Amino acid sequence: MLEIIRSFSMPLACETLMLIQHFLQVLEADMSQWDQKISDLVELGKELAQEGHFDADNILSASRSCQEK
Repeated sequence: MLEIIRSFSMPLACETLMLIQHFLQVLEADMSQWDQKISDLVELGKELAQEGHFDADNILSASRSCQEK
């Protein structure tokens, strides 16, 4: 997205700025949703481990890895 903005040689029109602002708002909302999904995944992994799932170590490792990314 920054490459597109930098490619403009003249001042950006108001409509273009509004489009960029909308794009950023959608991106922030999407990132927030994924953050919540990852948190839910980590919590589910902890629950499975506490309940004695046979693959608890791998579940915890994979969920932590996902959260770190």
